[in-house]
Amino acid sequence: MRITLFVVGAALLLASCGNEDNGTATDSSAAPVQANLPPDQQAFLSAKASAEGRLDAAPNDIVKSQVKDQWEKSICSILKTPNFTKWLGHIKSIGGDGGLIVEIGSGMEVEEFVPKPSAVFDQITVLSVGTAVSISGTFKPGDDNCTVDLIGVPWGDSRLKNPDFNVHFTDVEPS
Repeated sequence: MRITLFVVGAALLLASCGNEDNGTATDSSAAPVQANLPPDQQAFLSAKASAEGRLDAAPNDIVKSQVKDQWEKSICSILKTPNFTKWLGHIKSIGGDGGLIVEIGSGMEVEEFVPKPSAVFDQITVLSVGTAVSISGTFKPGDDNCTVDLIGVPWGDSRLKNPDFNVHFTDVEPS
């Protein structure tokens, strides 16, 4: 009985989250619409979504660890080069020291301490938190010959659910 009520409740909740335009203002910090993303960014985000579903369904920590390892390997295979071009996201944080964090979707973030003086530092001085941006740059290399350096909390589920990646930005402009 409880399972049936949960399933019905979840279905009603999902149905109420439709894309109808009801005239309300949109949140500028919302993740970009996936259909508008470059193919490599879409694949990057899809790999996370798939792994996150498997992580949530995992019966124990051993399986969770295996899911996380598989996800990290899939990232390495998705990104054939460390470069990314015109990925879409929004500014999550800009520090006075040039610390820049951009959310690229699904809780995933890329970040760098942007050196000053630099062209990118000049670009970010006119941006604010929540601004939708198009970013280009290079992932800093990770361990085991992987294309990306996954930073953040190495324990628990947060490494997969809210990952941060170390990058070097070459372009940050409003989108």
